[in-house]
Amino acid sequence: EAEQPRQVFADLWGCQLDEICLTRNTTDGMNLVAEGLNLQSGDHVLTSNREHPGGLRCWEALAKRRGVIVDIAEIGARPASEDEVVASFAAKITPKTRVISVSHVTFSSGVQTPIARLSELAHQKGCLLAADGAQSSGALPIDVKALGCDTFATSGHKWMLGPKGTGLLYISARAREQIT
Repeated sequence: EAEQPRQVFADLWGCQLDEICLTRNTTDGMNLVAEGLNLQSGDHVLTSNREHPGGLRCWEALAKRRGVIVDIAEIGARPASEDEVVASFAAKITPKTRVISVSHVTFSSGVQTPIARLSELAHQKGCLLAADGAQSSGALPIDVKALGCDTFATSGHKWMLGPKGTGLLYISARAREQIT
């Protein structure tokens, strides 16, 4: 029964059972979000230069198939501060940005991005915040409500020490209305 593990993670992540679904991995979760949004030609997605291909290719596919524009915020391998990261995203966001998609912890350098601050920026600009949690879930405490993200995708086989082929996707009640 899928409800028991979903409830475990709902409790662990501080959300409701109906905000958690089981997936195969982080990439699967990120793809469900990207495909579930009704992004059209001219809509923008803002991501970073530090994204894992599993969290980036879904947006690039929408760019190729639907004419969605993918903008890139530059994050240094070792940013000086959270302010530097937030400023990089703030400089790239446009009135047509619909989603900020960013890793909670980058796979290439281990930088922990300020998801709560980026979520605040996204919401101020009328965007969703989609978090790739592959490198953080199981290694860091996760409270999706405190992070303020609209979605959070992760894999069970990394820091949660679960089997390959397991993943989780949080979709906030607010974002569910925008994601099919």
